[in-house]
Amino acid sequence: MKHPKRRSDHVILPPGVSGSEHYLTECTQCYDCVSVCPYQSLEVWHEEGSPFEGYPVIQPRREPCYLCSDFPCVAVCPTPALQEQYVDKPLGLAVVDQERCLAYQGNFCVTCVNNCPLAGRAIFRNEQGHPVVKAEFCTGCGICTYSCPAELPAINIDVRQPDILDNTVKS
Repeated sequence: MKHPKRRSDHVILPPGVSGSEHYLTECTQCYDCVSVCPYQSLEVWHEEGSPFEGYPVIQPRREPCYLCSDFPCVAVCPTPALQEQYVDKPLGLAVVDQERCLAYQGNFCVTCVNNCPLAGRAIFRNEQGHPVVKAEFCTGCGICTYSCPAELPAINIDVRQPDILDNTVKS
């Protein structure tokens, strides 16, 4: 069964991006970043009519970004599309959909908390056992989205930059 597209089902841009407009202007679509990603997190977006069609993106439900310590995608980029000065900039923010979340439905689930590389800081369980995201620590890597056992992920990455949010690409 194909599920309806939702605003939270989107792609995120690679580490080292200062903003979507800059990325779209500077990226030459050489795909060097795609070829060096050790986790195959970067892929070419093929949705016709999307502003990101043909550009490297991350679909966290398919494969999240593991934020490599050496950022090979940024190091190999021959243009200013990906820059080292922006690698600490969050890719987005994890947002819990309480209607889909198993923990909010009365089930025991700590998958997103247990899989988060910053568990306890970026995401933790509150007194009721529900996942809570702390925006100041979340990197937007998408590992929580990737690991969510719900049929439609109950935790998704929303982009923070208004210029990207306006161009959210649905998958």
